[in-house]
Amino acid sequence: MTALTLLTAAALATAAGQKKYVFDAALVDWGPDVEAKEEFRFPFAAKYDDGTKKVYYVAGDHSSGMGPNLKTVKAMFDELKPQAVLVEGMRTEGNYSYRRMGVSDFARDGFKDTSESPYALWLASSQGIPARGGEPTERMVLGEVLKRGFSEQDLLGFFTVRMVPGWRRDGAIPDEEMFRAKAVESLADDRRRLGVKARFGYKELLAWYARQGAEVPLREVRYQDMGPEAGDGTSRLQKVSFAVDQARQARFNAQLEDLLGRFDRVLVVYGGSHLCRERRMLEQRLGAPLNVKPY
Repeated sequence: MTALTLLTAAALATAAGQKKYVFDAALVDWGPDVEAKEEFRFPFAAKYDDGTKKVYYVAGDHSSGMGPNLKTVKAMFDELKPQAVLVEGMRTEGNYSYRRMGVSDFARDGFKDTSESPYALWLASSQGIPARGGEPTERMVLGEVLKRGFSEQDLLGFFTVRMVPGWRRDGAIPDEEMFRAKAVESLADDRRRLGVKARFGYKELLAWYARQGAEVPLREVRYQDMGPEAGDGTSRLQKVSFAVDQARQARFNAQLEDLLGRFDRVLVVYGGSHLCRERRMLEQRLGAPLNVKPY
């Protein structure tokens, strides 16, 4: 075999080993006004088709029950007939193992307590379709947070604070005593999962939160108080949130890239703000989508 033949063979092998679909996270738009640029309000969907791969991206609104949110997922699922599904809020090392969770429970009471991601899993399970969760492990998040100059305590505090709006919505923290109990339980669980040895209990949480620049008391914190932003004039809590979301974005990209390396039709089901931020990144590789609002 000649030197030229060897070089040609090596080049072909390198090309074959390269990922065809790689997304540039630097193109993600973290500006606070990305949702205002959208043609539709959530829920809606963006249908990408570059002639080789199809990605239908449902921009959900996190509502439960068989309303427009879940109906949009069903419409896109039925139209695309996906070979794989990627959802927010779930973490998987490989494909989703349906046996690990009672997926059938998602259908209870007409999907009364089921939002877009578990509903997409339920649809996928009905046909045995591979599914992935787009969330990083806690250790992945911790690595990103530490790399950006924050501490283990910052991540522990943020993990608990981001639960508060949901607790309040569900009526789980009617008074200070119940709030303290929920916070202590959350902190203990997160310390164990992250492997953090340093003490960080309820007293430390309150002191930490007071230093984050939030505008409301801890029990009244809202999702908008912890939106991921890193620019001038943002609170420290928002900067921690931004660091956390960099780990989430990296994991999402890796999961979608892997699925597109294996399948031609992928359904993505995430909260709508993710699609708004990722538009430039997705369009660079997949082209401009057709945006639709079936409900």
